[in-house]
Amino acid sequence: MAGKKNKNFTIEILKSQYPDIHNQVFDAGRAEGKNTERSYFESLAGVLDGDNDLLVECYRTGQTEIEAVKMANEKLKKANAELAEGIAKQQVDLPEKKAVDPARLEFTEQQKEREITDSDEVKKVDEQLTEEPKK
Repeated sequence: MAGKKNKNFTIEILKSQYPDIHNQVFDAGRAEGKNTERSYFESLAGVLDGDNDLLVECYRTGQTEIEAVKMANEKLKKANAELAEGIAKQQVDLPEKKAVDPARLEFTEQQKEREITDSDEVKKVDEQLTEEPKK
């Protein structure tokens, strides 16, 4: 009977007749499953680079690393399109700047300098006029 296999050997029979072996097999399977899931989660975390919302979604739905990267790329494309749209709206709302002739700009800057100098001179004259004459 050593070569004869029992085709009716089930988990229930293993559990009832050999509880120690059943527990060892069960514990080994649990540990292997735990390590497998941890490795899977870490591999997803490595390719998603801090996007925790997407990480949870990919883990929950069982996405592969490649599928997770594709989802991340789609999310980035969408975000880039939204940013580009926002920039385009801002540019439309900006008033157009008129080109300034460099000669006029230089003249304007010289006038500002003169105004400052002139106002300083006016203050000096005012001070002199308000001083009491020396006798």
